[in-house]
Amino acid sequence: NGFKGGDIVIKIAICDDDKEILDYMGRILENHYQSQVKISYYINTAYLLEDWEELGQQSDIVLLDIRFEGDNGILVAQQLQQIKKNVKIIFITAIIEYSKEIFEAQPFYFLVKPVSKTKIIEVVDKAIAMVHEEDENFILLQTKGEIIKVKIDDIWYIESDRRNINIYETGRNIRILKKLDEIEIQLPEYFIRCHQSYLVNMDKIKRLEMKEIELVNGIHIPISKGRYSYTKEKFLRLLGEQLKV
Repeated sequence: NGFKGGDIVIKIAICDDDKEILDYMGRILENHYQSQVKISYYINTAYLLEDWEELGQQSDIVLLDIRFEGDNGILVAQQLQQIKKNVKIIFITAIIEYSKEIFEAQPFYFLVKPVSKTKIIEVVDKAIAMVHEEDENFILLQTKGEIIKVKIDDIWYIESDRRNINIYETGRNIRILKKLDEIEIQLPEYFIRCHQSYLVNMDKIKRLEMKEIELVNGIHIPISKGRYSYTKEKFLRLLGEQLKV
């Protein structure tokens, strides 16, 4: 077992319209990793996207069939990556396809049907190791006598509310006694103070307008008049840096 330890449970989603394959892969992963992983099953992409977009239930690793009836797994993969940029997409395919669209989706790996147990474990082991490596990117916050570990990339935005701040993270909201200024200095450059009361993760921005930011999940964040030029310039600079990569 190549699983590296840690206190996080790895969330894995399997999405395939063939129920036999869905059950087969799930059984292999559940038997091998047991309580170290939490697996979600999807017979179609609509349910998968609904969980991600509306319920905030995102996985670390997604095993996704490329071809669905009337749907395209590659486009779905890109939608998932818009919400969670570091998700590990493992495409499942009947034949290897080398199309431009596939590589734009930046898959972590391809599994070709029929998929062997050994290959599934080998690939998922590698994906899990990478998730744990990236998990180093977190901050520790104290609230009500307990220490909470927050993955920085999972934060959508932070809102100031009197003497408290509300951290809106993937799948949960955290309220702690802290000033926005204090947490701002703990966060990386890709967080923008677009308003006296808001800090936004620029990786989650879908659209930037004169008076507000729209996030990928549809949330609207105000931009104060005096901060618009600064916000626009910083966001465009980040986009430019990403395009160079």
